[in-house]
Amino acid sequence: MGAKASELSRQPGQIVRGRIAQFERQQAAFNAKLNGMDQKFQAMDDIINGTSEYYDAATGTRYKLSSSGSRGATSGSLSATTATYGSTGSISADGRRRS
Repeated sequence: MGAKASELSRQPGQIVRGRIAQFERQQAAFNAKLNGMDQKFQAMDDIINGTSEYYDAATGTRYKLSSSGSRGATSGSLSATTATYGSTGSISADGRRRS
């Protein structure tokens, strides 16, 4: 097989690899846009529901803070999820633990 024939047989593979790479870049951009939209919807849900999230890097605990309650903004509750152990629990505004 000559040099010309060898070059011709490589071209289709290079074209296919180029198209695959282009498709993967488009897919990554699309996924990034979807993730951004998900974050915006989650933020809007949190606003509507009166919740916010706090992550304590020192303990690995995620807190879901709720400002809803019958006694105004000072009542509310605190819910914690520990990433290490996967445990969840709630603490009421007066400091008592709820399951």
